[in-house]
Amino acid sequence: CDHNGGKALPESDCDADGLTTAQEDAIGSDPNNADTDGDTIPDGQEITDGTDPLDPCDAIGGVPTLASGCDEEVVSSGIAVANEILTPDNDGVNDFFRIENIESFPNNTVQIYNRWGVVVYEMAGYDNQSNVFRGASNGRVTISTDSELPVGVYFYIIKYVNEGNHLNKAGYLYINR
Repeated sequence: CDHNGGKALPESDCDADGLTTAQEDAIGSDPNNADTDGDTIPDGQEITDGTDPLDPCDAIGGVPTLASGCDEEVVSSGIAVANEILTPDNDGVNDFFRIENIESFPNNTVQIYNRWGVVVYEMAGYDNQSNVFRGASNGRVTISTDSELPVGVYFYIIKYVNEGNHLNKAGYLYINR
């Protein structure tokens, strides 16, 4: 590692995580520890993935643990539903159906059903960013694309693959406008 009088130079990458000392200082990660949050993913890779190198529960392919404060459901099954109430009003709170850690399982499908069992939304590769359920249909037979769904109870099925195992998680959610 390049030093200047015992201090690492800003352009150095002393821990070989893909981030320079200056970059690590800017985001608050440890320039001498390749994995600041201890989730088994190097800080530089977390920045590339768009996850937080300071949060051990926010990593694609990382190892969330109870000891690091991660949700028990995420630790046991790999994912957890963060909100079962949607208020899609663009206020930044519960605007979409958030599934914690779903990004770690890109081979996934999310289906939303109305109370009559009709699929009103289906998305492969759900990711909590661009592929999300915001309370609107995505074009099933009985409801036109982008139609806001009415207030009420809906049911979800999340299908995903975790270490070769095909898993399902099901439950209900409520849309309130």
